[in-house]
Amino acid sequence: LKGYQRTGELSPQAFLKKYWEGPADTGSWKYPPNDGFAEVNGEIDKEPSKLRPGQRLDRFGSEYGGYLAPAGDAYA
Repeated sequence: LKGYQRTGELSPQAFLKKYWEGPADTGSWKYPPNDGFAEVNGEIDKEPSKLRPGQRLDRFGSEYGGYLAPAGDAYA
């Protein structure tokens, strides 16, 4: 992929410091609080969103990942 940078503009060490918690061999990726749902007026907003026709999504994580974002969004 032309121009692809696996860790964006961060060095591998800076990327792991920002997005990894715990020891290298037993730690895990940092995920957003509230299972990724936004907080609105102190309440977790789990209201479904409608997608536009043709809108594409990316999934973060493994094939079992549950975090979606508009296609092309950066990790952070």
